[in-house]
Amino acid sequence: MNGTIIDVAATGFAPTKPQVSLFEALDLISSTTFSGALWGISFGLYILCARAVRPQLKEAHHRRNIKFTFAYTSVVIACDTILLATTAWLTQQAFIGHADFPGGPSEFENQNLYSEPTGVAHMTFSVIIDVLTLGIQLWRLWVVWASSRWAVFVMIPCVLVSLAFVAKLSVVDLISNLLLPFLPDLYPPERRSTVFAAVLVLQLVITVLITLLIIVRLMLIRRRHINLMGEESDVSKQYTSIAAMLIESYALESAWSLAGMVAYFLKSQAISALFLDCEVHIKVVAYLLVLYRVSSGRGWNRRAERQISTLHWDHGRELTVSSTEVATTMSVMFPDATRVESTLVPTISHSAV
Repeated sequence: MNGTIIDVAATGFAPTKPQVSLFEALDLISSTTFSGALWGISFGLYILCARAVRPQLKEAHHRRNIKFTFAYTSVVIACDTILLATTAWLTQQAFIGHADFPGGPSEFENQNLYSEPTGVAHMTFSVIIDVLTLGIQLWRLWVVWASSRWAVFVMIPCVLVSLAFVAKLSVVDLISNLLLPFLPDLYPPERRSTVFAAVLVLQLVITVLITLLIIVRLMLIRRRHINLMGEESDVSKQYTSIAAMLIESYALESAWSLAGMVAYFLKSQAISALFLDCEVHIKVVAYLLVLYRVSSGRGWNRRAERQISTLHWDHGRELTVSSTEVATTMSVMFPDATRVESTLVPTISHSAV
């Protein structure tokens, strides 16, 4: 004891166990300080992206793609903002309005708040963000693999795992929590723990698997260009740059998910709360990191696009590269980039990769 006297009547909450006290403290920090800081990073990246893509709106052939991407990103950041606001309201009700609730503020939050309109909105927008960020990852994967004969075999397992994840989010989380106050036996704690553990694993698998498959495809295309040219060129280096960009951006999300999952399986409620409460905001940050790097010209540039469209051998014979591959690289970030440039003629064998 350090001699400090805690006035229970004044504070309204006296933790009975050190573990519970640490859990409540970290839950409060993650719901307020960490979530607010991550939202600030996301909003800052959003503004930087808007400034970076504004000059590109003058290019008619990319205007539609940029508008679609910016609108999609605006929806994501709007949902993230609403999620932060609902989190603040839930935290205020639990930790200030009902700090003396038996079991602590978090127990009050779990038992009472998620059946109220604000709690429903909180869960709904959390699911929407998960679906939007997952959808953009699946779209990138499809764009990169669309020209390959293995595209269907690559997409099917990823889509199935993603559907299982979305089903858990929408059905188990949203619907079950809405019905929990009326049907307490519908979703008992032991079943809730098992399903939650499964979704943590699914979430990490989806992020790592999709990122890995995109990188593998980009490296295969890069190797093909090196074989065509006989040496590494600026064109092939662009594929390495894009792969590094994806690794750097999604390593944050993967590491955060892994840390939360390990803490959960080790039954460390306090540490797992610190990571898992902010996980949705981390997904938005990872998404915007990729968008910012691409919109600022670090993922692909016009010089490489011109080079890849007309490769020349030393003996003067002109060779054009698959238009699908150009669209592939250009579309890693722009979800609506399905139009192929008419100046590019596909000549590479369809059996490749």
